[in-house]
Amino acid sequence: RSITVDGRNAEFTSIGGVLFDKTGTKLLAYPNAKGSEYSIPSSVIEIADGAFSSGPLTKVTFPRFLKKIGSNAFEYNRLISLSIPNSVTNVGNNAFAGNQLSRVIFHGNAIPGASRVFYRNPCLSNIVVQPFAIGWPAEWSGIKVDLKQKAALCTIARVNGVAKVNRTLKVDAGVWAGYPAPKLTYQWITCSKANTANLSVVKSSCKRIPGATKRTLKVGKSQKGKYLAVWVTGKSDGTASARWLSLSSYKVK
Repeated sequence: RSITVDGRNAEFTSIGGVLFDKTGTKLLAYPNAKGSEYSIPSSVIEIADGAFSSGPLTKVTFPRFLKKIGSNAFEYNRLISLSIPNSVTNVGNNAFAGNQLSRVIFHGNAIPGASRVFYRNPCLSNIVVQPFAIGWPAEWSGIKVDLKQKAALCTIARVNGVAKVNRTLKVDAGVWAGYPAPKLTYQWITCSKANTANLSVVKSSCKRIPGATKRTLKVGKSQKGKYLAVWVTGKSDGTASARWLSLSSYKVK
């Protein structure tokens, strides 16, 4: 779970169980058994090739003076979003390949292109840059570059809870891409048949429940014998909205 280094070692040091060069400015290796969230120390200006490869990370926070992210540095983790500081001037090949990214924001000017930086991140439709940034092309490392990102559902939306009269159900809206961060709204519906896939159209067997627009719903007698699902609508400011029908509950008893 951690890397230890003898204090007399002239080349390396360990900070919190993570391996660095002796100056603490280059992060060399993050143990795969460490935590899923990590804030990189402020002293770091470079992340070595493969430093976090095949790890457990779902969230990483970069220091404000970071300059370089090495090739394959974060490949095959479980990262969902990235905020890359304006100090970064170099990102290596496959740096974030094989993650679960749905949102990536670059805060600085254009960076020289690298190969397949975001390879195998199926929910990442575009990267977002700042309006004042200079030099960004229309596409970078195979991904569209834009100032905004339309809302999109990246994982499954579903209804959780016991489908029984007087019990309360809750919608799990799933993971959404989009920038600015999408605002989600909800509309509960009843269906005469189970909904087993996220759909972008309303089934003819489904009807809206008037006034049921919260994340939770207390099941009423009128819903007995039916299935309950939710229209989840996501909208990032300045973009068109996206709407998906959740998986339904079991038949209400």
